[in-house]
Amino acid sequence: MWRRAHRANLKNAFALVAGARLTPDLKYVLVDDVFTTGSTLNSCARVLRCTRALNLDVVTFAHG
Repeated sequence: MWRRAHRANLKNAFALVAGARLTPDLKYVLVDDVFTTGSTLNSCARVLRCTRALNLDVVTFAHG
């Protein structure tokens, strides 16, 4: 239940800055301090994928 609430809380929480442009063939790295449910990273990745940035890596420093 907590996982579902956390996911719902993050829905539409992230967006690119107006005017930002991403290059589809570049690699982008998402950094999160603690990986718990993955909802934060998934929400950020969804925004990047919508802009055609498909080459994403993830770095986290701890698992909670």
